[in-house]
Amino acid sequence: MLGSMCVVLHPFTVHFPVAGLAFAALLYIIALFREEENWAWAANVLHMIGLAGAIVAFFSGQQAEGEIVHTEQIHSILALHARFALVIIWMYGLLLVWRYLRAKKWAKGERAGFTLIFCVALGILFYSASLGGKLVYEEGAGVEPYKPTLKEMFQKEQEMKYGGSEELE
Repeated sequence: MLGSMCVVLHPFTVHFPVAGLAFAALLYIIALFREEENWAWAANVLHMIGLAGAIVAFFSGQQAEGEIVHTEQIHSILALHARFALVIIWMYGLLLVWRYLRAKKWAKGERAGFTLIFCVALGILFYSASLGGKLVYEEGAGVEPYKPTLKEMFQKEQEMKYGGSEELE
């Protein structure tokens, strides 16, 4: 029940953290060149909200994973997508701790290093998002009208691999 609801919920939960964390990166970059601390404060708020959203998106994706038909191609892309999502959550979580511990006492160049790592994490986030897009738009994962075709492809893969078929509901 929860898994099938997450197939619908996951697409709604993924876009907000991507936008929030991308905008946070922009504000952290602006904060490097401005004296006002408001830019960094706003970036920090978006960082926290984006991280919380990424955690919700990750868990909704984990629940949705069990509800979609998996061809071998979908399975391999999905595994990579999930792995990168977990890396992103850890990176942004650790960056948030770093920001909290060092915000008032940045060493020379430390704020720039923080911002650079934040932007690297954003690149990983964009790559993971592109994998999610590939799952849906190229492989048909979670697309209800495409489900019978995926089931047929899965059964053919099973027949080729094991000489038999595995029935799907």
